[in-house]
Amino acid sequence: MDWRIYKLSQISLLPSEYKSYAVRKKKKSLLSIISIVTVAVLIMSYIMLSLLNLVYSGELDSLGVEKNQLEVMIKTYGKYSDVYNSVKKYEQLTDTAKIDDLNWDIVLNEFAETIPHGMWFDSINLDYDGKEASCVITGRLTEKIIIAQWLTDIEKTGILKNVVCEYLQNIEKSDQIIVSYEINADIDINKIKSDKGME
Repeated sequence: MDWRIYKLSQISLLPSEYKSYAVRKKKKSLLSIISIVTVAVLIMSYIMLSLLNLVYSGELDSLGVEKNQLEVMIKTYGKYSDVYNSVKKYEQLTDTAKIDDLNWDIVLNEFAETIPHGMWFDSINLDYDGKEASCVITGRLTEKIIIAQWLTDIEKTGILKNVVCEYLQNIEKSDQIIVSYEINADIDINKIKSDKGME
């Protein structure tokens, strides 16, 4: 191929302004496409984030409702849990105690069966020196009158004697007043002697 013919094929007869315009048009089209794709990606990202936000907001609301329900349940059953844990603790102690002639379960069962609504135990200390048995009970009440009823009921069982309420003290707790108390009493060991101890 003649080099002159090749050289001529490389020569453009279009004005230089038109070539510059064509290059600018290509660049402008490319930038437009990039801008459209970028905007589309941003819009899709915004839509996805909005949907995720709605989903997680709904889950957070649901968890908030469950949290409130659990808090109400804890407040309602918390005091009964204290009583149960207190009695359970002393049941375990009596299971492992090596006292053959006294049945401490009788005392604890009487406490559990006579305790009224609005009263719970924080601690029950049982003591036996080989001759006499005694107990110290601390706890809380919603009203002072409740303890009078419980003392009457527990004395009727004959388990406790010489019962003394050492103190009643108001404790302000959030929007209500709780009454703390301490009771000292002797235990009638004849009422709690086991069959083995009576043989």
